[in-house]
Amino acid sequence: MNPKEIQMPEVELNILDMLAAVLRKWRIIVLVAILMAAIVGGIDYYSRSEEYNNKKSRETLEVAKSLLKEVDQKEVELLYAGYKTYNEKITNLQNYVDGSVIMNMDYNNVSSISYEYLIKADQDDIISSFSSMSLGDEEYQKIADIYGENVDARYIYEVVGISGSTGEGGYAVDAAGESNSLLGEGSILPKYSGIMNLNITAETKKQCEEVYAVAKSAIDNHISELEKAGVEVSVREIANNYKQSYRKDLADLQQEKISEKTELLTAQSAYYKENISSLPELKKNYFDLLKESERIEEKEIKVKPVSAVLGFILGAIIVVMVIIVVYLANGKIKTKEELQKLTGKATMASVKMNRGYKLPLNMLINKWADLWEGGRYVPVGTDAVKLAATKMVQEANNQKVENVFVICQNETENSQKVLSELKEECGKKKIEVTYGNPDMDSKAYGDYVKAASVCFLCELKSTTKEYANEYRIGMKNSDNVFLGNIILQNN
Repeated sequence: MNPKEIQMPEVELNILDMLAAVLRKWRIIVLVAILMAAIVGGIDYYSRSEEYNNKKSRETLEVAKSLLKEVDQKEVELLYAGYKTYNEKITNLQNYVDGSVIMNMDYNNVSSISYEYLIKADQDDIISSFSSMSLGDEEYQKIADIYGENVDARYIYEVVGISGSTGEGGYAVDAAGESNSLLGEGSILPKYSGIMNLNITAETKKQCEEVYAVAKSAIDNHISELEKAGVEVSVREIANNYKQSYRKDLADLQQEKISEKTELLTAQSAYYKENISSLPELKKNYFDLLKESERIEEKEIKVKPVSAVLGFILGAIIVVMVIIVVYLANGKIKTKEELQKLTGKATMASVKMNRGYKLPLNMLINKWADLWEGGRYVPVGTDAVKLAATKMVQEANNQKVENVFVICQNETENSQKVLSELKEECGKKKIEVTYGNPDMDSKAYGDYVKAASVCFLCELKSTTKEYANEYRIGMKNSDNVFLGNIILQNN
């Protein structure tokens, strides 16, 4: 045999077929990608977590501490306590400056609105219940959101307030229970009345109105709660006043807080320079580690979505690369073009065996894969097998042979089903069909030798290239007529 014949012909790589093979493995890709996202995200989170960093910090801190005498340890810890006090004051002041409406308001153009309410009740000090209970955390947060995204609800009391007082008085109640503003007939009951003020400060009139809506709703709710508790109370608005003005007190307050922060920073710097910067190396190292451990404990650790996303992408890339490597290294026939080059014969017919896809998404993705493969395969069904049988009969008649042996390497359920139907359909047209794997079955080998013609059934991704190449060479050295190829594709 000519050595050149043993070498398999070169087969061009079809990128779309390779991509289709990758796409059909989408479930494995997604599964591994999700797993990698969880692993990478978890590792990233733990590496930044308080537990992990505090553990590392404590271990390093203990080593640094062990290098000092007890008296030196206490000296450094005392110095750090003083430094930490400055830090806390500066942090609290900065939080106030950042989160306070007053500190971020333009004092040259301040909007303010005041409402006066006449309150009458059968209990004393009723206004204090409005000022202390009507506006709660929920209302403060709603108002803070009106002022801006970074406003801290803790400081809303500076710009929204309820105040006033009640005094004891009396008015007449007639026999029908109707109250009169003047003393008249009937019993006189002690009552309490007074003026309640609602004051709102904001940057614009619109903000004032929005804040008022929240405060008014809270006041109305509090009135309902009092009435449910059996308190007789009436609230009536008697006046309101809106104005825009320059607020010198706000300007002074803002300047005062800025100056206070500057003074604290200066004092802290002086404290550090005087007491800490000149410390010996071991003491200074212990001080720095104390400061670092405090920073780690206060640091809020959050999951970074980017870590999980990168893990997902990395996992997907790894699986895709593995699939491509396996695809390229696989010695199986994957396309009809490969089969045609290996056997030197054209494909007479293609039969595609579809699996039933339970998931609509799986069915859709496999349809995409079919499109990438170019839609080269005949849809499944009896018609596809009949078409293959018709082609085989035509070729047999052209070659004037009455029997055909179909070579099939893989005796799978699908291939046996197709071969059985081929035999039946060809038999109807007086063409005898036998089939099998001559390498594995002596009876099949006998049928192969006796047959006047041969056809090759290739089950894509199952039949090996070596097997097809072997029969290509065998056909050249035999008297059998090689009719052509039939492709069986399993999705």
